[in-house]
Amino acid sequence: MKKIIITLILIAIFSARHSFAEPNIEITTIPPYYSWGMPLCGTVNVNPDSFQVAVVIFIEGLGWWTKPYYNPLYISINPDSTWCCSVTTGAIDNVATEFCVFLIPDSEIVTIPLHQGSPCINPLLYTISVANACTKRTPKTINFCNYTWWVKDAHLPVGPGSNYFSDDTTNVWLDAQDRLHLKIKKQGSNWYCSEVYLVDTLYPNSGRFIFYIEGAIGNLDSNAVLGLFTWDNDLCPYHKEFDIEFSSNLVDSMQNAQYVIQPWYIQGHRKRWSMPANVDLSTHIIEWHPDSIVFSSFKGFQNYPPLDIYKLNSWKYDTNLTLPPNPQNIRINLWLDGGLPTNANDTAIEVIISKCEFQGTVNITYNNNNESNIAVYPNPATNNITIESLQQAVIEILNIQGQLIKTIAAISNITTIDISGFARGMYFMKVKTEKEVAVNKFIKQ
Repeated sequence: MKKIIITLILIAIFSARHSFAEPNIEITTIPPYYSWGMPLCGTVNVNPDSFQVAVVIFIEGLGWWTKPYYNPLYISINPDSTWCCSVTTGAIDNVATEFCVFLIPDSEIVTIPLHQGSPCINPLLYTISVANACTKRTPKTINFCNYTWWVKDAHLPVGPGSNYFSDDTTNVWLDAQDRLHLKIKKQGSNWYCSEVYLVDTLYPNSGRFIFYIEGAIGNLDSNAVLGLFTWDNDLCPYHKEFDIEFSSNLVDSMQNAQYVIQPWYIQGHRKRWSMPANVDLSTHIIEWHPDSIVFSSFKGFQNYPPLDIYKLNSWKYDTNLTLPPNPQNIRINLWLDGGLPTNANDTAIEVIISKCEFQGTVNITYNNNNESNIAVYPNPATNNITIESLQQAVIEILNIQGQLIKTIAAISNITTIDISGFARGMYFMKVKTEKEVAVNKFIKQ
């Protein structure tokens, strides 16, 4: 009789926990970058018999993909409320940089959307799921101009231009003067291109991204493209992309440079111009305002504001443009538009970026500042930590080495995060809203 009573009590506790707790899904195990066969795993706090998990992964240049396979579009939850998903079932899955998981009620299984290289996650996944979680993993990085940059690596063709990309030190490297070298280089029978992009996301209210370039970029191989641009991975379909590009293939034969507001094909979204072939040093600026984007290019390395006597070209775009301080980062790439260089002797193509910087206003406050609208507690914490914000926020947790551990999109003003599985020690938490980025240290006991 006593055993029956105890069993009934345990069942009641389990039922109450799953009946009243906010549905939640956690990612607890992330396979290492480049690894094959190691699963993505996590836990849920709901009845495993009534829910499934949908998993999508993001590959730079290829977009979002459903995992593990297209049929079924989900994985089952184990009786102990854990789940695992194979995320390396094709091509270059081992270089995926982001994973998102969605907790789907059985009643919604028939509506799970398929992802086959989608530029963004289908919003329907957020609609039909009761909880979701995303996390990133870091490929090879370099430290350039006080920023950390990821280095793109793809040994099957990806975008842009359906190219191979290499993170090898013969393709992307810093020299003794801390200048960044990007190269298009033949390895075996394939040409490998280069791309770097910021790890840290900037939240500019206004400001400018400035690129200092060495070399005669007005005299690039006609199939090569140098891109200096901003990018927001989450804003589909055009990612708030603003480009300065150099290539005679992307424009007509008499002009080899352009300023672009994506999508480029809309009338008035692109200004073409000619970059002189004899300019060996140049400065290029993408200037951000709430209602406009200003592009400009100058001879030599110029302090801001550059003198007009050094101006090569400029363009202000302010047509139907409203730019809230959403997340933004910088990307630089050197790639082939025609698939192969036009030079006949397999000569590598190289560009040197002497410096890259952001100048402007970014709201960064700390939670121990009384002016901040964000609170994080308790600190130290044992099992859970709570974030209060007046606005919707993106929450990132990093370890003491600066590695991203967890990303959460908080849609309510009060968010509680389970940290019971974290190792003891110090962590950093970034809470990002439209108006501020609050950074706080906390201790996991």
